[in-house]
Amino acid sequence: MQKAINDLAESKSQSYIHKLKVLIKGAFAEATENSICVKNPALKLKEPKKADKPREAYTAEEASIFFRHIEEYHNKNIAVGTGLLLLTGIRRGELLGLKWSDIKGDTLHIRRGVYTVDNMPVVDEYRAKTTKSIRDIPLLPEARAILHTLPQNHEFIFPSKTGGLIEPHNFNRGYFRFIEYINKTEPLRRLTPHCLRHTYATLALSTGANLRTVQILLGHTDPKTTARYTHRDDTALIESARSVYKKICSPICSPINEDNTEQVRTKTLKTRRFRCRTIVKI
Repeated sequence: MQKAINDLAESKSQSYIHKLKVLIKGAFAEATENSICVKNPALKLKEPKKADKPREAYTAEEASIFFRHIEEYHNKNIAVGTGLLLLTGIRRGELLGLKWSDIKGDTLHIRRGVYTVDNMPVVDEYRAKTTKSIRDIPLLPEARAILHTLPQNHEFIFPSKTGGLIEPHNFNRGYFRFIEYINKTEPLRRLTPHCLRHTYATLALSTGANLRTVQILLGHTDPKTTARYTHRDDTALIESARSVYKKICSPICSPINEDNTEQVRTKTLKTRRFRCRTIVKI
């Protein structure tokens, strides 16, 4: 049993393995209680530790490319849906479950999520991925404006052609066609719809939002999940490192001229206590 878990861990996510272990342990616990098993053989099952794959996200510049094409794209459900995912960070299933009645002024009520059962889209009131997924989030005027470019002929904001629910995988197909359309005029990476959520989290944190705030906006139960969904901002890291350098060295070291990368000379500055050796470009 442990070997089967280990083998699955090579291709499945940590979350999948955790849920599988809980399911197996629960099944054998029930069997033990009903005298089908003498003892629970899954009690000592261990989850193989896996390093989290880096979450891919669009840069702010890449995200803005989508908005340059929303108005002109023929499939408004896909174009506007993509824009709303970027501006709110909600999940794809939550997007597809939105109703016009969920919009109350400057607030968007997340009350349900679309999921698939036997290849059919299903939705239940107050049922989403987690209990924290049922939440209220701000709806910016800009987001409300693009939403109201859609016809309000059905209960759901993003209905299928027949007026029912859009199957999540069909939304994915339309989303990737939207990217193909954009790439005819300007380059854009082919990231998944869920990466729009990563993008929202990354950009929110890079602009100063704290982890707890982003956790509430995204509907995460565990703040560790929010932290994993963020993407490293190298520019912020460089600026942070430079600020430390300035604190330490600016009183005694010559400034660096970054215009010329061809030649460098070394300048040594003496102080009463130590020498500061820095590379100055000329």
